Amino acid sequence: MQYARLHGLPDTWAADITRWILPWVKQQLPSADGPARVLGLHGCQGSGKTTLARALKRWAEESIGLTAVHISLDDYYLGHEARKQLADALHPLLATRGVPGTHAICQLLHDLAALKTGQHGLKLPRFLKEQDDPAPSKQWQHIKQPVQWIILEGWCLGLPPQTEEQLQSPVNTLEAEQDTQGHWRRYVNDQLAGPYRKLWQQVDHWLMLAAPGFHCVEPWRWQQEEALRRKTAGDAGEHLLNRQQLRQFLQHYQRWTEHALATLPRHVDYCVWLDEQRRMVRHGRGDGRFGSKNL
Repeated sequence: MQYARLHGLPDTWAADITRWILPWVKQQLPSADGPARVLGLHGCQGSGKTTLARALKRWAEESIGLTAVHISLDDYYLGHEARKQLADALHPLLATRGVPGTHAICQLLHDLAALKTGQHGLKLPRFLKEQDDPAPSKQWQHIKQPVQWIILEGWCLGLPPQTEEQLQSPVNTLEAEQDTQGHWRRYVNDQLAGPYRKLWQQVDHWLMLAAPGFHCVEPWRWQQEEALRRKTAGDAGEHLLNRQQLRQFLQHYQRWTEHALATLPRHVDYCVWLDEQRRMVRHGRGDGRFGSKNL
């Protein structure tokens, strides 16, 4: 709960999880002697998905007795230099972390496959947003025993590609001025149709935290930035953003966040809608298209 308060989540947050999330989650847990299963948790930036993933891991281990691991898609961001090389080769906007195509997706697929087959002794990466680079390997997450439940979370998790018609028109000034021919957004779209789709196919069950709209992302994400600022000082926080920089940064995410909100709720296994204060207000079941791996 202390972590939840630090990130501005509502006082009802713990009760909301008990009411809205745990009844569904309990139906999806793996058996103690069965293969590891993967829960895919989607939520836009600032929605509380990372906090939820950590809470579910702790609950599974302490209350159910399962060995669990929490993996964030954010921890697989390419480093600053790798993204610079990508930007030089393909498009300048790829220098900024965030969109599909800026993750070490092959490494994540490899790590996930290893975990699902019971391997241990693995080290899973961590990404330091305040430095815009991966952490030194000595700070990575060490998996000491086989896991039974894998909680994989990310802001674009499960996202399908857009149609060519949807890609035609820019959605904001960043696309209009810096992606005039649409090459950047088409590259991102190709990533969703290719390597990221392979990742989505590894997920057994899908849970979504659905925001009221993209307009919530900036104030929610700003709370995260402020929390990081309080934790760091000096050079350690040199890559943190001011409010104007954050507004510009989030334009990289707008198309795909709005696409997720328009498409995913009806296709995930279970969706919980949030209000602007991130209180959980209603829930519903989709057709399970992603959960059945029938992408």
